[in-house]
Amino acid sequence: MKKQTVRKHWQRHITRHSRSTLGKAAYCRAHGLSLYQFHYWARKLPTPQVTAAPSPDMVRVEIAEASRPAGRIAIKLGPDTQLAFESAPCPRWVAKLARAYEEVRDV
Repeated sequence: MKKQTVRKHWQRHITRHSRSTLGKAAYCRAHGLSLYQFHYWARKLPTPQVTAAPSPDMVRVEIAEASRPAGRIAIKLGPDTQLAFESAPCPRWVAKLARAYEEVRDV
C-alpha cells in the first residue's frame, strides 16, 4: 500500500475505535488488526475529537401479539436482521448483542 493509503486506513480505524465502546485490544481483534500497529498509529496520527453519544442502558423492545408457539421469541435488530430463538435468551446478552450490532452497522 502507498504511504497515504496506509495513513488513511489507520486514521479511519483510530476514529472508529474512538466512537466505539470497545477497548483497543477488543477492537483490534474484532477488525483483524495488529494491536502493536494500532498503538503505533494511534501515537503517530492526530487523535480525533469525537463526542460519542452515551450508549443506552435500555434497548427498545416491541411486544406484538404472539401467533407463534409458546416459548419461541424473535428479536428484530434492524430492517433486514431478525434472530429467532426457541426460548428467551438472557436480557443482558440481548442488550450486548444490540450494542454490538449498532457498532458493526455503523462501520
